[in-house]
Amino acid sequence: MNFFAEQERARRNTLVLVGLMTAAVLCLILMTAWAISLILHFTQQPIDSPSLAANMHIPWSERFWRVLQSDLLYYAAAGVLAVVLGGSIFKMLQLGGSGRRVAEALGGRLILSNTSNAMERKVLNVVEEMAIASGNPVPPVYLLDEAGINAFAAGTDRRNAVVGVTRGCIELLSRDELQGVIAHEFSHIHNGDMRLNLRLVAILHGILLIGLIGSMLLRSSSRHNRKNQGAQLGLGLAFVVLGYCGVFFGNLIKAAVSRQREFLADASAVQFTRNPSGIANALKKIGGHSEHALLQNSRAAEFSHMYFSQGIRSLLGFMMATHPPLTQRIRKIQPRWDGNMIAPQPLAFGASEDTREPAAGKLDSIAAGGSMVAAVAQVGNVTPEQIDAAQVFLLGLPQRVHAAAHEPFSCRALIFWLLMDRANNATQQKQWQLLRASLDQATLRAMEELRHDMTALVRSDNLRVLDLALPALKTLSANQYQTFKKDLIRLIKADEEISLFEWCLYRIVTSSYENKVLNGTRRLSEAQHSVQILLISACRDLNDLAFAGAIAAAERQTSISLQKEINRSFSVADLDSALKELEQLRPLDKPLLLKGLAAAMESDGTVTTQEVELFRAIADCLDCPVPPLSNGQHATIK
Repeated sequence: MNFFAEQERARRNTLVLVGLMTAAVLCLILMTAWAISLILHFTQQPIDSPSLAANMHIPWSERFWRVLQSDLLYYAAAGVLAVVLGGSIFKMLQLGGSGRRVAEALGGRLILSNTSNAMERKVLNVVEEMAIASGNPVPPVYLLDEAGINAFAAGTDRRNAVVGVTRGCIELLSRDELQGVIAHEFSHIHNGDMRLNLRLVAILHGILLIGLIGSMLLRSSSRHNRKNQGAQLGLGLAFVVLGYCGVFFGNLIKAAVSRQREFLADASAVQFTRNPSGIANALKKIGGHSEHALLQNSRAAEFSHMYFSQGIRSLLGFMMATHPPLTQRIRKIQPRWDGNMIAPQPLAFGASEDTREPAAGKLDSIAAGGSMVAAVAQVGNVTPEQIDAAQVFLLGLPQRVHAAAHEPFSCRALIFWLLMDRANNATQQKQWQLLRASLDQATLRAMEELRHDMTALVRSDNLRVLDLALPALKTLSANQYQTFKKDLIRLIKADEEISLFEWCLYRIVTSSYENKVLNGTRRLSEAQHSVQILLISACRDLNDLAFAGAIAAAERQTSISLQKEINRSFSVADLDSALKELEQLRPLDKPLLLKGLAAAMESDGTVTTQEVELFRAIADCLDCPVPPLSNGQHATIK
């Protein structure tokens, strides 16, 4: 799967969806005009339109044609558009652009990081491994109390995504099978399907609102004996028919859009895990389970296109099915499958089920001899080696650090520690003074408890620890976050200068919590000055000859002309300004920028920790999930 191509594809699909839904709304307007003409024909009600008032006793077909030519059509169009757009906007605001609202609507319960339930611990570990391996913030995990085997990912992008799993999923699937399901959901996170899914929910709600208005009119007409009761009854009935006809065709579109993505997500899951039997056996267990993947929640149909497998019964079979048949999905993965499903049995959870030791010495692409440029081409494609490296990292992380990263209260202390200057005692003392003046005693005690483990933390693990802490940080209220942000800025400015690592950490934290939506249309060739500033920030310590080589390497990757002899003065303000412009790049221009930056960093033969951190922060701000990268030279840089 090409991450950037899939992001561009998702953007084009959004335009196609808008086109299809626009056609559906136009049909609704025509159907509304037809319904109005029908009501006028049978009720013979006078109307104010001059072109119609004098033509009451005419055939219905002629009346319909006259309605289309009258100002009544404009009123009908304005009414339909107002209802559909208003209902869609309301639904989008109600969902808040967050997967959390979807999980809660389905009755999901957040699985706490300190859960003592072994099954819940298993799914948290699998999700953490997949997130760290792919370079994503660890998404919150919600448990649905449903017997069916199912899962979903929801949100507008990877920063506000959540993963939901059913009770049947965690109780009936082995670790390998669960890993296949979670890898499938991470594919949806990477390829931009989640935002499209939420837009489908919102638009369908807007169309459904027409039917709900009709139901209200019907109830109102039955309660009151009015002069125009017949007209109101007819109008209400027409709205009900129109609304549910619109929903019918909207669901057809939703099903067609959803089905085509499931095969890609299955293939991506196999690619991520290199274990076809994992996801294939999960699908076989769905087929052999008495509850299959069905959800009983009253709102299950609203989000049916988001699930791992068909979550609701479809009366019209494949035409309304949001997922391909299980047999087709399994045969795509295992062409020689014998056709037998698996009757799942509750697992006897043992110590070996979730404590598998990854192969020793497994490292990510750079440590294994690859390059950062090659790593860009693999963005969004998790490898088994990266999953093993994530397991190594999690198993080696001190328990106190792991626990603190998952607590909304303690995660702040953890992030403060990442900014503490361990090389300069005077600066650290000044930072402590600032914290003692602003933090409460409980947070200060949490920092003291973390002192030993955080002081011993390897610099190259800083950003992975930050990834673990981001989901807990996002549970802070707006006021709590603003207070935390002010303390963060005070720590960064304690030595009256801002290092690249401090800038990187601040940008990752703020872009994650504040969740900016990036829908860029800018071309890389239009942002040469900003690219130049980015390269200066990455290569400003090189001598003139090496800097010229770095610029030449970047030019070969980006195919744009850059200046080799320029003033290399650098400021964080310039970097912020450049990044603000580069965030507006088109999806397919982002890999060119990242490859150019990576080539410039590698041009001198070494990749420092500072360069890796800068690369990761820029990729994060561009909303590109770069997996953890190692380097050959772990420089100690403030």
